[in-house]
Order: sequence, then structure tokens, then C-alpha cells
Amino acid sequence: MRDVARRYHLPRGMIELELTETAFTDIEKYEAGVEMIHSLQDMGFSISMDDFGSGYSSLTLLGQLPMNIMKIDRSLLESSESSPRRQIILEDAISLGHKLDMKVICEGIETREQEELLLKLGCRYGQGYLFAKPMPGEAFEELLRKVDNEE
Repeated sequence: MRDVARRYHLPRGMIELELTETAFTDIEKYEAGVEMIHSLQDMGFSISMDDFGSGYSSLTLLGQLPMNIMKIDRSLLESSESSPRRQIILEDAISLGHKLDMKVICEGIETREQEELLLKLGCRYGQGYLFAKPMPGEAFEELLRKVDNEE
């Protein structure tokens, strides 16, 4: 990773690396993982916890691992649409991420209603089919040019 950053002269924070909580299921992986995360952050990479809310140890890991970004799993968003209790959990997850000084991103946004709910709950970043489906790099660059021209 250090070679990649040097070769391409990547600005600090430009590249985000996603880790899931299953990467740290045993203590040997955990100990090495913490060192690895610090090392990658020292090189300028941002580290995100992917699929937050889909497993059992996410809260413990949030307290122990020095992550920069929380990516909330789409299952938490979907379940909160029909359950006031789960909506409270989603809102508190967003708040927790902010209190830990993490950028909070919600995955799997497919409808305007989901986007509006997340905005109401304080989540300002999201990804999902509502915005765009996966596409080749050239198509993404064209999309960016169009957005830049609209502003």
C-alpha cells in the first residue's frame, strides 16, 4: 500500500479502505489489525468499518479500532422504515459515529424516502442505486463532468 501511495502521489485521505468486523474475529487478527490500521492511517489512507449494524461485535470494535468512517449496512436502513424501534437504533448509530468523530455513510439507499429519512436523522453521506448503479470508470468520469457543468 505504501508503494501504491508513493507511485501515484496520492493525497492523504484520498483512498478509503473498507474492513469488515469479521476481519477481527480472533485476538491474533485483532492485535495485528490494530497495528495495520495505524500503519495505513500513517500512510494517509482512511479506514472504514463496512457493514456496521449487520454483526454482533460492531460496538466493541468501534471502541477498540481506530476507524475513520462508519458505513451503515443497508439492512439497518431497510428495517428502520417499518419499525420505530429500529429507526431509533439507526438514529443512535448515526449519532454514535458522529460522536466518535467518524464520517458516517449509509449503504443501500434506493428511494427518496430513505434519503429523506437519513437526512432527518443526521446522516449526510450515502450510497446506493438511488444515486447511480455500478458503472465503468469512463462512465463515472462522464457523470462527474455533467455534475460539474450543472454547478
